[in-house]
Amino acid sequence: MLLPLLLLAIALTLALLTLPLALQRNLLFPAPKKNAVLTSSSHRIEALAIPVGGRSLRAYLASPIDAPTRRSGLLYFNGRREHPTSIFRCLGQMPGQHLLCFHYEKLGPSLRKPDEARLVADGLAMLDWLSSTMALDPSELAIAGRSLGSGIAIQVCALRPVRRLVLVSPYGRLIEPVRAALPFMREWMLKDQFRSVEHIERVACPTLLVLGERDQTVPAAASRRLFRAWPGELSECAIAHSGHRGLLKRPEVQRAIAEFCRPDRSGQPAPGPVRAEETAA
Repeated sequence: MLLPLLLLAIALTLALLTLPLALQRNLLFPAPKKNAVLTSSSHRIEALAIPVGGRSLRAYLASPIDAPTRRSGLLYFNGRREHPTSIFRCLGQMPGQHLLCFHYEKLGPSLRKPDEARLVADGLAMLDWLSSTMALDPSELAIAGRSLGSGIAIQVCALRPVRRLVLVSPYGRLIEPVRAALPFMREWMLKDQFRSVEHIERVACPTLLVLGERDQTVPAAASRRLFRAWPGELSECAIAHSGHRGLLKRPEVQRAIAEFCRPDRSGQPAPGPVRAEETAA
């Protein structure tokens, strides 16, 4: 009687261990939440199907209603389960800028998920599309990435020099946030490792770090560690009582991103650290 129970326990343990390994890309790239931000008093928002390598990626472009004196643009890479248009919460603070975001390929239930190399290639293609559409060199555009998307944003910036980079809750290696949810996981188990710490050294533009001091998924200390040996211009917007979620909903974060990405800041040094002290969320 004891032996069958022991064998059953071993089988269940192995199943629990192998299931996250077999389905890790489904866990990493689930369907996004449906809380899209599709209205703005300062921008026109249009849904697009942008051709990329024989495929079409669903995208959203926010264009200023009033023509700006100087054209500028921002490409956003969203976090896990975050709707790409979350960045449009910043539109009211960025009335003269174009913002582009898009859905990663094959989110939700899918047998063939995108891998790290494909996501970076798609990111480069979207940056090139925005550059061509706006008739601006990539070095005149800005990029932002949140959480999972920060790993894509950093690699895109390492391959295409851009004007400014905004990172919200970035990690040094993807295994860091993964182990916060699955402590038994090891880096060698991951099909996609997003080792940002190895790519950040090739990023040359001024960078804004946005983080929540109470983040349990990507602790603030881990985000700061990413820049420990980085010699570039770094600004910081730290929210004292915030965790991992909801940073883009905060007006102080929206203002910090807008100020940092202003087109007339080109050539100017990045602003110093900003610490936002507010009541507990």
